[in-house]
Amino acid sequence: MFTNAEVVKMGLALLHLGLFLVIAIGMVHLHRRRKFSVRTTAMCVKVDERVSGMNGKLYAPVFRYKYLGKSYEARGKYEEKITVQLGERKEIRIDPVKHQEIYISWRITTARVLFWLLAIILIAAGLLLMYTAGGTGMT
Repeated sequence: MFTNAEVVKMGLALLHLGLFLVIAIGMVHLHRRRKFSVRTTAMCVKVDERVSGMNGKLYAPVFRYKYLGKSYEARGKYEEKITVQLGERKEIRIDPVKHQEIYISWRITTARVLFWLLAIILIAAGLLLMYTAGGTGMT
């Protein structure tokens, strides 16, 4: 059996880990917003397809957009589902230095969802442990 002090320490460790994860997610988001600082509207002109694993397929939208009067095409990341239809217009972000590098900020990825869920679970578990131990750290 654990003492209240040990339970509080475990709760604090989980809480700190969850908060660290939230900060890390935020820093990655800010880095991407800084790197891909130019917003523009792009049109999906095709969807690339490739085989993955035994019988899975991955799809990546190819966008056409204009930047500084010049036309560009860039492919998004490969995903299990088609998230944009041919001819559909979406807002994308462009790297102003490397104009063919894009970031699709509206895309909700499995990794994003899992990181946020993990952070929430860690924070909740940490708070719950501290609450159940009385939060004092004393035995």
